[in-house]
Amino acid sequence: MYNEQNYKVNAPALKGNYQNKLETNLEYKIIELKNCYSKNRRRKNKIANYDFYNELSDLKLDSRRSQMNPYFILCFPIILPILFIFEI
Repeated sequence: MYNEQNYKVNAPALKGNYQNKLETNLEYKIIELKNCYSKNRRRKNKIANYDFYNELSDLKLDSRRSQMNPYFILCFPIILPILFIFEI
């Protein structure tokens, strides 16, 4: 049976219980967002590092190509068989 006094007594307890549940859910969501943010930041750092080292390796390769002697590159197909013939 409905009792108005009983309802008034339990209403603050129900409100406090609901408030605690909401605060707990909020804390879990905050922790989840922080984890997602840190994962995203680590992923972006990995991508940036990969791009940096990829560009660095391309630059090293280009610098080595520019240091090679063009005369040797042009003559290499002629010199290579001679090296094998004389076993140098």
